[in-house]
Amino acid sequence: MGQGWHVPQRRVFGTALDARHKDQVVLAKNPDYELHIQMENIDDVIAKVLDQLPLNENRFPPNCKFWLTVYLDGSESASAIARPQLGALGWSNLGDETEWSGFIYAKKEVLNMPDQIRDALVEILSVCEKSGMDFSLIDADTTFDPSITKFQNLYKPPSIIK
Repeated sequence: MGQGWHVPQRRVFGTALDARHKDQVVLAKNPDYELHIQMENIDDVIAKVLDQLPLNENRFPPNCKFWLTVYLDGSESASAIARPQLGALGWSNLGDETEWSGFIYAKKEVLNMPDQIRDALVEILSVCEKSGMDFSLIDADTTFDPSITKFQNLYKPPSIIK
């Protein structure tokens, strides 16, 4: 964040699932501005992702596989609940409790087909809701390795500066 910004202790990245907050949360503020994140429900998030389809055919040919990446954050206890559930559902890049940094960049290889993308999102967002994990971004990556991937952002929460 820029100089003078205060970031609240609890990391909040515009999750659609965090019922502890009203429809907006303050992500950061300085004396002049506050950055708010508009809250959305699971169905709204999935609809926004599906509206991005079809993906760029030069990077993501129809019926080919790509890595759906969901950026998660939360407490160690929430991640300890979510991590094994996501692993059982075929999600990878989950890290482990010995390297906990507050973030998980969960990835799942899916076919470039709306039904597969929707089903994968329903499963991960449901786990987030039940475990207390938050999420911010959803991307389509051409490779598992972030240093060489080409990506298309599928979702980011709307922010409002006040």
